[in-house]
Amino acid sequence: MPTDDEEKNWPRLGSQLAEELAMAPPNPVGPGRTLRVGTYRGTVFDPSFRGLPISPLGALLGRPPQDSYLPGGLRWIRRQREKRWIYFSATGRDLFLGLGIVHAGYMGRAFLDVFDRRSGARTGVSVSMPLAAGIEVQASPASGSSHVRGLRLDARTDLQPDGRLRASFRSWPNWGSPPIAGLIEFDLPKAEPISVIGEFERGWPGFTWKAAAIPVAGRVRLGGEILELHPDTALGAVDYTRSFFPHHTCWRWASLVGRTSDGRPVGLNLASGVYERPGGSEGTGSLENILWIDGQPRQLCGVRFRRTARNSKPWTITGHCHDSRVELCFGSPAEQKQEFRLGPLSSSLTQALGSFSGTVKDKSGREIDIDQMFGIVEDHEARW
Repeated sequence: MPTDDEEKNWPRLGSQLAEELAMAPPNPVGPGRTLRVGTYRGTVFDPSFRGLPISPLGALLGRPPQDSYLPGGLRWIRRQREKRWIYFSATGRDLFLGLGIVHAGYMGRAFLDVFDRRSGARTGVSVSMPLAAGIEVQASPASGSSHVRGLRLDARTDLQPDGRLRASFRSWPNWGSPPIAGLIEFDLPKAEPISVIGEFERGWPGFTWKAAAIPVAGRVRLGGEILELHPDTALGAVDYTRSFFPHHTCWRWASLVGRTSDGRPVGLNLASGVYERPGGSEGTGSLENILWIDGQPRQLCGVRFRRTARNSKPWTITGHCHDSRVELCFGSPAEQKQEFRLGPLSSSLTQALGSFSGTVKDKSGREIDIDQMFGIVEDHEARW
């Protein structure tokens, strides 16, 4: 744990983002029980917001939001407000695979999504679990495991002693979808992650941890066919989130991986509407807008997502500032929408898979050509 002096001197980005990312603090809460809002290199090892009075009773009594301070009923309410998930994707020459495990307190969800890039066929399975029964999401991106155990989908992620992330999964055939099974590994030490600490309305805190352009190895069985993922051609991305989102939350998000014309690995994470720069508004600059090149993260400007007519290029993602630029076009051959409603609670999620083209310039002035790199765009609105 850091000393008191280290706590006082820890970099705080405030309303301005540093040109070079500071190293991640050990936890999101600094002196005076204030959030260390900003974007950091590396990993926040304890994203529990320990020491931050975010519960009504804790704020009234000036106590930290630890379960030991709260009566049983308030502990249960707090856990319904906290949302955790882990999501990863792997992109190879022949396929794209995405796996998400979500614990939303009163509800859990897990999905496995496979897109055959040769045929254009998309298949997978999605399960919802009342009270998140059978779902567990690790408390930190730096330790533990996550899993879903259901009748149609069984999956688990584990961090290995050497820093690799191992994921195993198996689904059963359903309504014409073939069974899917696999074991893949993400070589996390090859791509430096970023940690984002954000503050939503009414002071509710948020944390997300991401890494992209990660070499991936493994194999996936799709029906009766086995598809290989080789680390020299396959790249992945990982997203861990632990946040207290507002009741009404909207975001648009994009993630892609690929290689430049000279073979260097590239990863991109872009968002609008969530984890916005302090004092800003939607589109002024999400703290999680990051370009990875050769495993190193670089900050980008704010972006706006625009949906055009349904044609070969239905999305544009653009953003400009004095030292950064994003100009991307996204075409999707595979789009699906899922909706959930339960009284005042609802979720509308559109996920589109396809290819990105355009250019990205980071704050150092380096310009990267994005030429038909594969990835995902997500449009989400929730009341939770």
